[in-house]
Amino acid sequence: MAITFSFKKLGILLGGIVALCVTASTASAHGTGLALTKDVGQYTVDIHYPQPFEVAKPTWLNFFLFQGEETNLVPITDVDLSVTDSQQTAIFQTNITKKVNIGTGAIVTFPAAGTYTLFVTYHDGKTQLVQTSFPITVAGPKPVQQKSSELPANFQLLIAFALGCLVVVGFYQLDRAIRKP
Repeated sequence: MAITFSFKKLGILLGGIVALCVTASTASAHGTGLALTKDVGQYTVDIHYPQPFEVAKPTWLNFFLFQGEETNLVPITDVDLSVTDSQQTAIFQTNITKKVNIGTGAIVTFPAAGTYTLFVTYHDGKTQLVQTSFPITVAGPKPVQQKSSELPANFQLLIAFALGCLVVVGFYQLDRAIRKP
């Protein structure tokens, strides 16, 4: 019985596995389900973030604006973001321009534990579509754990990639051994 092997099929399989791993890690910010949402008139303001807000820990915020159902994404050109502390002192203000074919997002780092307010204004060109605010609570730093048996997600992806490379090399060597006269 002859063993048939195709690098093309292996490449397609490994490409699919790598794409799945990358998609899973990229989607993790939206996949956690952490979001600030509010209905304002005809719009639903939706801000997703990957983990709870924590002192000195950069947090990626994804800004979405929907009309009606969550499938009706409203086109926007930019979002104004202002963050104030409990004394209404502005600690962060910026305008985030939407990039072509990329979501609108920003990284925010909070300097201290406590209560903050996020003020957001969505624009389409020079037209202001909607403005609202969200109160948030930022937790203090997590206590340091003694030992963790869990590896960080990025390290797990690196190990998976290395193992995938070893599998490819193994198949290559097997193919060479089978094809030798």
